[in-house]
Amino acid sequence: MSLYQEFDHLRIPLEDIKRATNNFAEENLIVNRDYGKVYKGELVRSEGLIMCAFKRVNRSFGHGYRDFMNEIGMLLKYRHDNIVSLVGFCNESDDQILVSEFLANGSLDQYLGSPKLTWSMRLEICLGVARGLTNLHCYVDPLDLDTGFLTKESDIHSFGVVLFEVLCGRLACTYEEDIIQFLSQVACHHYEKGTLSDIIDPILKKQMNPKSLSSFSAIAYDCLQGNRKERPTILEITKKLEQALALQHEFDKALLVEQLLLNTSPEPADFAVSNSTGRS
Repeated sequence: MSLYQEFDHLRIPLEDIKRATNNFAEENLIVNRDYGKVYKGELVRSEGLIMCAFKRVNRSFGHGYRDFMNEIGMLLKYRHDNIVSLVGFCNESDDQILVSEFLANGSLDQYLGSPKLTWSMRLEICLGVARGLTNLHCYVDPLDLDTGFLTKESDIHSFGVVLFEVLCGRLACTYEEDIIQFLSQVACHHYEKGTLSDIIDPILKKQMNPKSLSSFSAIAYDCLQGNRKERPTILEITKKLEQALALQHEFDKALLVEQLLLNTSPEPADFAVSNSTGRS
């Protein structure tokens, strides 16, 4: 039995998905990106109704059948707290739909640019993802690598793009005057020119420990190396992110102590004398 045939038990009829999303109704649309649209809805399963997210792939964005099956394979074979769980999929009537557990808090790209997402929080998120990939890469079947089903190095490149998304507060692909811009190219250009501060999310600049930023940006840049052999392993990335987070925590603590000292410093004595007593 081929690996693809093993997925048959996860196939979900298109009619079931249409029923769950009310025929892909706008009120159920939660994400609209170039790669496709994501809808929410309650899917009827043997265990009852479950809330799911339905990623309807935009095939004109270059997402082919092989890419679709690769994504299914990764989500199916590698389970981790930091990897979304696959419920099923559909590939009927030219539709490619991935059905996964519904994350009530949304996805990372919905929070990029939010002032509530501090630099420390972003580092913790990236570290969590790295640990999820560490789990995935440690258990990759060599047969998958031989057949090209999964590629560790391409995962690393994709993760590098995510790191720069987090740093810059923008998506991997954007359109400006009908011209597509890839963040990976822009970020690498600025990193090499020493002008990375020009594209860093302005919300973050006053929060960042320069050493933490340096460690983070260096590993993100290394992930995007054209030569796959020059890209770091996920274990190396995880170690660097741990260092960046530790540096930032030290910086945050120092700032907190400074603020506490300022807030607890004695107020100037009030020597004003009330005239209401009538005393001279």
